Amino acid sequence: MKEDKQRCLEAGMDGYAVKPFKTKEIYHAFQQTGYVDGVVKNATEKKQQDGTSMMEQKRENDNALLTNVAEHLKNIYSLEPDQVEQMIQLSSRSISETFEQARQAVEDNDLEALSAAGHKAKGILLGVGLKDEAEQARKIESASKEGQDEDYHDMMAQLEDDLQPLLKLTSGDSRS
Repeated sequence: MKEDKQRCLEAGMDGYAVKPFKTKEIYHAFQQTGYVDGVVKNATEKKQQDGTSMMEQKRENDNALLTNVAEHLKNIYSLEPDQVEQMIQLSSRSISETFEQARQAVEDNDLEALSAAGHKAKGILLGVGLKDEAEQARKIESASKEGQDEDYHDMMAQLEDDLQPLLKLTSGDSRS
């Protein structure tokens, strides 16, 4: 009713819509109040902040992975800081070489070689305390050993993405 609408607007409401609601009317009401512009502006600002936050989060995750590896090596093997650094470098080189073998095996559709590379990667990753990543390598090893029809390229890409901080130590960017 017109009186209801007038009473609401006089009470300080920014807009008024009646049932059954129509999308265009609701949008128009929001637009008149400046709400839509505010939402768009906030979404744009949030997206920009999230972009920065996502980059910061990635850096933190990268640092966390390397810190976890260093702590694991230090605590489990009672290594000195310089020894920890050497082991991280050796592990990085070894995992990079193993991933190169795995990529070649995927390219050649050589499931036996892929299984061997997955097994080797699993051992290296367990040795540096990366249990989740070692589990991913185990899945690659197991699936290829059983001759399962999997997307090994994607499986390897995911594992490499997860290990980029470690892989970057050897080659700057291990993925070509």
